[in-house]
Amino acid sequence: MAAHLIRRADCGGTYYLVDGELTRSLKTKVKRYAEALLRQYTDGKYNLHAAPTVGAYYAIWIERKVEPLFRRSKIRDYKSAFRKHILPRFEHTSLIEIKTGDLADFQVALIRTGIKVKSARNVIDSSFRALFRDARAEIEALAGKDPFLDLRWPKVRRDPPEPFTPEEQKKILDYFAKSEPFYYAFIRFQFDTGARPSESTAITWADLN
Repeated sequence: MAAHLIRRADCGGTYYLVDGELTRSLKTKVKRYAEALLRQYTDGKYNLHAAPTVGAYYAIWIERKVEPLFRRSKIRDYKSAFRKHILPRFEHTSLIEIKTGDLADFQVALIRTGIKVKSARNVIDSSFRALFRDARAEIEALAGKDPFLDLRWPKVRRDPPEPFTPEEQKKILDYFAKSEPFYYAFIRFQFDTGARPSESTAITWADLN
C-alpha cells in the first residue's frame, strides 16, 4: 500500500504517516497540514525526522489568514513580507533550524537594503514571528523554541508631539479671537492642555473644579 495517513483517536487525533512497516507521528492534528506533509514525503521533499521548511509551512499557514478572522490589511502585510523578504532567504530552511543568529543576520541584511528599522521589525517580529508562533503550537518538535525572543532591537525614540511653534499658536489664536471668537476658548483650551478634541467636547460642568 502506498504511503498514507491515519488519525489516531487514542493520541488525541494526531495524524500519523504510514509507509509499509514505517509509522511516524506527524505531530499535528491539522488535516490540511498532514496532507501537505504526505505530498512532500511522497515527492521526497520531507524527512519524517525534521520540521517542515518555512516555505512549506507558509503555504498552509497563509491559507488560514482569512477575513473576518484577520484584517485585510494584516493579511496583505503578511503576504508582502513573506514574498519580498522572508521566503527569498528562508523558503527552504527547516523551521527547527532557525536560530537567533540567523534572524540577527537577516535583520542586518534588511537594514542594509535601506528600509527603516520599524519596517524591518514588522517583517521579522510581526510577520515571521507570527508564523513561527503558530507552527510551535502545532509541531511538537518546536515546543518551547522561540529564536525571536533574544533578538535585540534599538529603542525607538519618540519625540513629544509639537505640531505648532509658539509663534504659530499665537497667529492661530489671534485669528480665532478676531474672526471666530465663538471658538477661541475651545482652541485656547487645546493649546494650553494638549487634550484631544474628543476629550474636550466630552467635558461637562460636573467635570470642572
